[in-house]
Amino acid sequence: MKGANWERPVAVLTILPAIIAIAWFVYYFIGYTAWVSLTNWRTATPDYTLVGIQNYQRMFFGLGIDTTRFYIDLRNFFGFTAL
Repeated sequence: MKGANWERPVAVLTILPAIIAIAWFVYYFIGYTAWVSLTNWRTATPDYTLVGIQNYQRMFFGLGIDTTRFYIDLRNFFGFTAL
């Protein structure tokens, strides 16, 4: 069984690029999107001023904005997810 000690490192090195790619292209961008949703970025120029959950409060409770389109999109999202 001593001759098979090379199989584990080779297996790990074989799947390592896939793990790195998934971590970058999926989890990094999910985290980045979550971070941007908590900032004051409203135009094409980035503004990373942290406003916390204020953006979510504006969307869900309609504080100063029309949320009709948001609720239609939310209904469609859950409807298509259920189907």
